[in-house]
Amino acid sequence: MKSDFIVKNFSEKEANNLKTILIAVHGFSSSRNSFVFQKIAPTLKENNIGIVCFDLPGHGLRKDEKLNVKACLDSIMEIEEWIKSFYSGPISLTGASFGGFLLLRYLENNTNQYGKVILRAPALEEYYICKEDTLENWKEMIECLDKGKNYFRDGMEVEVSMIEDYFKFDIFNHLNIKEDVKLIYGSEDISVNNENILKLAKIKNWDLYRLDNADHFCRRPQDVQNIVEIFIDILN
Repeated sequence: MKSDFIVKNFSEKEANNLKTILIAVHGFSSSRNSFVFQKIAPTLKENNIGIVCFDLPGHGLRKDEKLNVKACLDSIMEIEEWIKSFYSGPISLTGASFGGFLLLRYLENNTNQYGKVILRAPALEEYYICKEDTLENWKEMIECLDKGKNYFRDGMEVEVSMIEDYFKFDIFNHLNIKEDVKLIYGSEDISVNNENILKLAKIKNWDLYRLDNADHFCRRPQDVQNIVEIFIDILN
């Protein structure tokens, strides 16, 4: 397994002493160096919890690879199989925003057993909220989708089929998921549709964790602290 686009908080030799290893899936236009995942990694290690972060296709060191949902799901599967090659304990999953969306897709009809699944601000049916979003990146992507054109940003090309699959996929008709997923959301997050996260929790009877006054990016120290405390509580 190529390791240049992977970062982890443990060595393979110490892996089997860990309580669990988290596969962390970053959001759109982020990378293996996702802010929150990197900030919580040291404290997770102190609690004997491993975390593996990696670049999705089209991101980070893989920016020249084609970005589509299938390629992302295949990458998650490859990371999981790689971890299983040296670790015999429970594998857990976590994803943020687009990464949360991908993990919901990954878990549908998935018969594998996981330790825990934690999603923060998963992006669910985001077309209408992003159409009104003040973030220029989302506006540009929606405009490209409406015009049937590919989206370009920082040398990355996102095909219109990928944009449509992301923004218009009806996740509520694809919920054959057996895992007991934990959902985290920020009360001031205007980049995802919190109403859909609450709806998802109600439909599936999944636990909700609210981050008061937190936005989508959770860059405040108190947000990071709250997130790592939630993770440790769930994973211990």
